[in-house]
Amino acid sequence: FFFQAEDGIRDHCVTGVQTCALPIFKYGGPKARTATPGSIQEDVVNLETKYSIGYYCGGFNPPHKGHFEAAKMAAQENDEVYIITSSTERDESGITTAKKMAIWSLFLPLLSQYKAKINLIVAEISPVRTVYEHVATLNDSPDAKDIVVNLYTDPEDNSRYDNMAKYSENLAALNLKPTPRLASGTEFRALLAAGNKNGAFELMPRGVDKEAIWRILVTS
Repeated sequence: FFFQAEDGIRDHCVTGVQTCALPIFKYGGPKARTATPGSIQEDVVNLETKYSIGYYCGGFNPPHKGHFEAAKMAAQENDEVYIITSSTERDESGITTAKKMAIWSLFLPLLSQYKAKINLIVAEISPVRTVYEHVATLNDSPDAKDIVVNLYTDPEDNSRYDNMAKYSENLAALNLKPTPRLASGTEFRALLAAGNKNGAFELMPRGVDKEAIWRILVTS
């Protein structure tokens, strides 16, 4: 079966590589992973037959190896993943939305080797609000009982999802997934400003074209 979001929400909230703001998917069968003790919903359900969707959002100024590892975790654990970046740009660093999306596009081949379908989108309002609207729409769908949602976030930012439970009561499960903190955007921007290519390379994931990322970041 297929589920498609309402046009009004889709057109208002998101633009980008993935042009549809809310999930359009075909139920993938017995692929979802089981819930963790960190679940917002703690009802005992059989998650082996559910369709799992992961959400990972942030400013990504710029995307670095910590962001990549969090996205990789989501790609390994879900049938479908939405990586949602902010449209906010840092004028002082020259990190534009286009640059952020170009870097994520370089990460994409590495992420695509895992089972999940990867969607890259830009939130026009805010990434967190976009996640709320995605989840609320899934919750209102007739297929909600067959959907598991996993929210990937730094544990220090868990509070951003404090109100999510009331928008997900019909879902099979809603889980908070802690992400590793392996790099700092502040440090990355400082290295970029100093022209320290080798230092910046240390904050990029293995296997990606680091020279290509550097060219993206230093090109006006």
